Amino acid sequence: MHMRDSHATIGRKRSAMLSPSDMPVSFPPGPTVEKREPKLLDRVRDALRVRHLSLKTEKAYLHWVRRYILFHGKRHPRERAPEGRQAPARG
Repeated sequence: MHMRDSHATIGRKRSAMLSPSDMPVSFPPGPTVEKREPKLLDRVRDALRVRHLSLKTEKAYLHWVRRYILFHGKRHPRERAPEGRQAPARG
């Protein structure tokens, strides 16, 4: 037996292989996917990658953004009310 004949597809008889006519012609439609705006962390990650920052810097920035989001009750910065912002205290 040659090494070539021991290969899984070469050693089979042609009748055991599927021909293109045996393949299904149409597939059932898949679920529709809505095009949504990327999430905040994905947008931050993309911005960091455009700037060619190191992977460790990217991980650190994402960590602090996650902490910021959790601190503010998992609300997107755009959703937070502007009245919550105060001018810095001047002494």
